[in-house]
Amino acid sequence: MKTLFFIINMIICICGFSQNSEYPKYSIDNNKQVIIFTIEQAQKIDNNLELLELLQNLNNKYQDYDSLNLKVINELGEVITLQKLEITTLRENNTTKDNIINVLKKEIELYITNTQLLKSQVSNRQEVINYKDKKLKQYKTYMIGGSIISSVIITSLLYLLLSGKN
Repeated sequence: MKTLFFIINMIICICGFSQNSEYPKYSIDNNKQVIIFTIEQAQKIDNNLELLELLQNLNNKYQDYDSLNLKVINELGEVITLQKLEITTLRENNTTKDNIINVLKKEIELYITNTQLLKSQVSNRQEVINYKDKKLKQYKTYMIGGSIISSVIITSLLYLLLSGKN
């Protein structure tokens, strides 16, 4: 059995190595150089040429796509730059707004303090006015009382003087 197997393997190997392909062949025909291919080799070359054309078309499309991508990237870079500038401006505006708000808060606090001071001054003035009005009434009362008493005294003195002369 081993010998039979060995013999069959030897025949297969000898047949396989005995078919030595001499193609492609270079020959000259009517003073022209000609290359002769097998059908399989010609099909491989044809397929490779078709594949080469497809790959070249694909490469052209990728170059177009790449240039479009670069254009989009450049446009996005410009947009990013504009947005950075806008962000910087907005941050500056925000800082300015915060400063204005702080100044306005201080002005409001000063206004409230001044209003309270004015209210206390008005209250104090009203107390002074009330006090002076009270004193003025008191002085008027003293004046009226003094005038009445003076009039009575003068009238009495005149009456005594006039009655004493008679």
